[in-house]
Amino acid sequence: MVWVVGGVFNFFIDATDPNVQADWFITGDGPYATTVSIGGALLLLFLFAAIVQGILSADVSGMLRAIALDLPVSILGMVGLVTLTQALIALTDALSGHLLSIPGHRRVRRGRRFAVNDFRAGPRPPLSCSSSAW
Repeated sequence: MVWVVGGVFNFFIDATDPNVQADWFITGDGPYATTVSIGGALLLLFLFAAIVQGILSADVSGMLRAIALDLPVSILGMVGLVTLTQALIALTDALSGHLLSIPGHRRVRRGRRFAVNDFRAGPRPPLSCSSSAW
């Protein structure tokens, strides 16, 4: 019994702490790796289109901007997205943990008050749509 309860609690603890840097997500046939490969192919296609447009309109500065600025920023965005997302998740967890650790914090008290009031009110009837409401 203790093993089952421990397993259930560990499942919920692990499920609420997402890891977007996990191997199954970013390597091989993972969803992010597939998205990056599609994005990389489209990036090359759009870069080629920008070069062709620059040649046809004789816009050398536009071609150089696409190659020297837009291309590295796009690659950096694709590579750094997972790391940035994981850092923001950790920041959100830290801020939430800090707020919940303050004893008697007004948000915690308010949440408890709503939970107690909902419990005291008892079950509510299901919502129904009547023709007079429309």
